[in-house]
Amino acid sequence: MEARLLVIQFAQIVFSTLVMFLFMVLITESALYIFKIKNARARAIMRAIPILKLPLEVLFAHESLLIDFNVLSCSSILRQWVIPHFITKEQLVCSKLTLCQYIASQIPSTLTFFCTSLLILFLGISIYRTGQLLYGFYELKKICRRAEVYDREITNGKLKQKINAKKVQILITPDVTVPCAIHSNMIVFPKSAINELLQEEFETVLAHELEHLCWYDPLIKFLSLLTSKIFFWIPTSLWLKNLEYEQEHASDLSIKRYGLSEISLATAIFKMMKILRKNQKDKISLLPACGFMRSQNSSLKRLQVVLKQNNEIFSLFQYFGVGIIALTAVIIGFKMC
Repeated sequence: MEARLLVIQFAQIVFSTLVMFLFMVLITESALYIFKIKNARARAIMRAIPILKLPLEVLFAHESLLIDFNVLSCSSILRQWVIPHFITKEQLVCSKLTLCQYIASQIPSTLTFFCTSLLILFLGISIYRTGQLLYGFYELKKICRRAEVYDREITNGKLKQKINAKKVQILITPDVTVPCAIHSNMIVFPKSAINELLQEEFETVLAHELEHLCWYDPLIKFLSLLTSKIFFWIPTSLWLKNLEYEQEHASDLSIKRYGLSEISLATAIFKMMKILRKNQKDKISLLPACGFMRSQNSSLKRLQVVLKQNNEIFSLFQYFGVGIIALTAVIIGFKMC
């Protein structure tokens, strides 16, 4: 009985998180379209909500499915459409059974082994995928420990001041093929490519990675990936790619704050594309980080956007508007999912 009950409760989490994620995606995409949000940083903030909200859905999951909290979850569908044909709420109360316990009691005892195996399989896959990500994070920390400090002079005064204020470490190592923003204060450059970048190209890449650190993009990326590995049954891959693109696009456009040229950034991207094509490394170690680029296609798309020189100003009004939309999405999500 206990094994079957655990399977039913886990099935509730599986279906409710899946429905919640899809519903939050719909809310987010609708908000981005209706409010015409073009700012890449605002879009990145919005796209992080559906994934980062998934653990909260589990925290608010109740053992009893009779509690009317998740109107779109499988528990609600069972409660409103299916279960009333077999048993009423009053009968459950009289028999002192929760809906989970009632459903579990209706599963034949001969299926107990199957239910237990299914639960172990799901948990095993989740632990394995989570372990893969954590191992990649561990490998990334080892790369940072082995890396050398890079003391190239920074001529841009505004950029230098911000790097010093945030106490950012600039490192070089042969273990990466593209520049990466790591943790909260590390920027790692590939040793083989650093000398190929001209001074302004180097500073534009540095400004790009610094913006990742200022907006905590590596942390958001890591938490999003960790959540997607734990909730492996939810199709988050495309959403994660869109989130990553918005983060990269926002950091590309932010170099204007330092008075740096988009042309220098475009040439730096082009050089990194050539290097990446020649020397592909193990991508697992770079998953928790914000790499300067991931694929040729995404880099080409970024080149096109950068060279268009679109002026996107993130004003106080946009901060307020995005905050209101994000808060509304979270409230609606908890109320309806």
